Amino acid sequence: SKMLYKVDVIRPGSLNQIIGPVGTLKRIIKDKEYFEGRGYDFTIFTHDIFSKVESGVSVARTTHHKKGIIKKIKSKTRLYARHSFVLSYLFDLRSQLHTKKLVKYYLSLNRDPDFIVFHSSVECYQYLKYSKNKPAKVIMFQHTDGIPFRMQLEYYPKFKGTSYLKKKMEKLSWTARNTDHLVFI
Repeated sequence: SKMLYKVDVIRPGSLNQIIGPVGTLKRIIKDKEYFEGRGYDFTIFTHDIFSKVESGVSVARTTHHKKGIIKKIKSKTRLYARHSFVLSYLFDLRSQLHTKKLVKYYLSLNRDPDFIVFHSSVECYQYLKYSKNKPAKVIMFQHTDGIPFRMQLEYYPKFKGTSYLKKKMEKLSWTARNTDHLVFI
């Protein structure tokens, strides 16, 4: 039998999002046999794992009406964040804490893959920071043209020129130096 390389993909967010990386992950899941035939066994970890209780029964969902209202409030608040460092910081902090939850869960599984793939520096940094044992090759994808935080600064322009952005840049640099492969998409 052919040896399979175990590849774990850590991607915060949901497979229900409509963005490029999610489409790629869905194709990997759909074409699992194709990749296995070429020697790769992918396991994908997203925040979707937290939407189910241990018994496998879905957690009660919010009604469509309430979801619509919540979505509108979040959208408006995100627009206001463009003009407020504090709101920008709170959105960014929330995202980091959400990502940390996924990384800590992943680490609790004590998996032993050959490769671990990350789709941003945030989860990669947290993995490298909290992981005690790093036998796997670490691959970090950056969905950018190589200019750090370009898209985030579009959403949160109040970060420009701040010590907060400088700290984020230091974390990114450290993470890039400590990965085995850095890939720009």
